[in-house]
Amino acid sequence: MLPLLLSMHAHAGDASAHELQLTSGPALAGEVVGSIVLGFMVPDLFFPNRPETRTCANASCGTNGFDLALSRAFLAPNPKLAAVVSHSFTLVVSPVGAITSGIVGAARQGRGVYAVQDAIIVIDAFLLSTGLNSLAKIGIARQRPAYHFGREDNTEAADHPGEEFLSFYSGDTTWAFAFASSASTLAWLRGYRHAPLATGILGGLALTGGLLRMSADMHWASDVLVGLVTGTAFGVGLPLALHRRKRGEHQVRLASTGNGLALSGRW
Repeated sequence: MLPLLLSMHAHAGDASAHELQLTSGPALAGEVVGSIVLGFMVPDLFFPNRPETRTCANASCGTNGFDLALSRAFLAPNPKLAAVVSHSFTLVVSPVGAITSGIVGAARQGRGVYAVQDAIIVIDAFLLSTGLNSLAKIGIARQRPAYHFGREDNTEAADHPGEEFLSFYSGDTTWAFAFASSASTLAWLRGYRHAPLATGILGGLALTGGLLRMSADMHWASDVLVGLVTGTAFGVGLPLALHRRKRGEHQVRLASTGNGLALSGRW
C-alpha cells in the first residue's frame, strides 16, 4: 500500500487484547460528530464565498515534466468511461471491501460488535480525510489536466465548469486509501487472520482507482500521490492514535530488508 515493502505483524496473547480503546460510549459519539464537522462543515467555514469558476490569474495553472509525462502515459482513449470505472473503485468497491473486512474478521472471532466499531472507524477516516482534502482543493485551486490541455469536453467535467480548479489533490484517491488503510490497520490490530490478504487486496483496489483518475484526465500524477499519502496517513493514524489496544505495550521496529523496509512489532 505504500511505495516500499511494508509488512506488519501483530501479536496478542488472548482475545481481550484485541479490544480497542475509545470505541463505544460518549467518546465514540464525540469522535463521529467531530469527523462530520471537519468533513463537511469546516471547508464552508474557511471558504464561505468560494467562486464556482476561477481564472488562471487567481488559481494554479502550471505543471511540471513529471506530471506531463505521466498524464500522457495514463490517458485513456475514453476518459469519461475511465472516470465512471474509477468512481466504482473508490466509492463503491473500496468502502464495501473495507467494511466487509471488518464483518468477516468479527464473525470469525465471534464478536459482532467489532464489525460495527470497525465500520465507524473506517467511516471516520473517510470523513476526516475529506475535510482536509476539501480545504486543499479549494485553497490551492489547481487546474485539472483536461482543462490545461483544452480537452475537458471529453471528460466527466464537461458540464461542470466549477470542477476546473479542483485538481489538487485527488479526493477519490484519498478516500480509497483511507478506506483501504483503515480497514487493513484494524485487521492487524484486531488480529484478524485475513489481515495480510486484506492489506494486499484493498491496497490494490485503491491504487487502481487512483490510477484511473489519471486515465480519466481529471488529476495529475502528483494529485494522486498526495491523495495516496494523506489517505493512508488518516487510515493508519486514526486507529493507532485513538483506538489502541486496551492492554499490552506497543513495540514497533523498522528494519531494512533486501527489498525495502519492514515494520514489525507488538500492537
